[in-house]
Amino acid sequence: DGRIQLKEGQINFLSAPTGSGKGCLAEYLCRQSDLPLLCVDPLRQLVRQTHDRLDKAGINVIHYETEHPGDARDCDALAICTPSVNLNKRVLEYFLNREEDTKINVLMDETHLLAKQLFDRKQLFPKFYSSLDGRVETFMLMSATPTANCQTLIERLQKDFYGS
Repeated sequence: DGRIQLKEGQINFLSAPTGSGKGCLAEYLCRQSDLPLLCVDPLRQLVRQTHDRLDKAGINVIHYETEHPGDARDCDALAICTPSVNLNKRVLEYFLNREEDTKINVLMDETHLLAKQLFDRKQLFPKFYSSLDGRVETFMLMSATPTANCQTLIERLQKDFYGS
């Protein structure tokens, strides 16, 4: 019926074919939750698509390369690429530190590619984890290509963020 039930404190994973509307989930999450949404994509082109989709829908969204990082304190969503999820990125710092103890929801698209980026030779996962530790209410991961890498990422996020 078009409704999605997210389980808080868990990793939610949606596997659906390309073109099935997974990208609309970002707008849905922004409208259904009072929490800010961090949209993580593996490629700059996908970050731009997410940003533009939310902007067109009237969501107050900020792009991670914005010239005014302070605007992230008041936005509903931040569209960012995987390597920029680190505490050295000012726009992310402003987004996360808008208020004391702010929790966020995290939407990760193209999970099979994100998993490769987070665990490849650059080992981005420790920076990703330390940037978001204690801040995430709910993770929503999506992919048209569920792979073993997706399962590894799901297990690692569940263990590191929720302790189980």
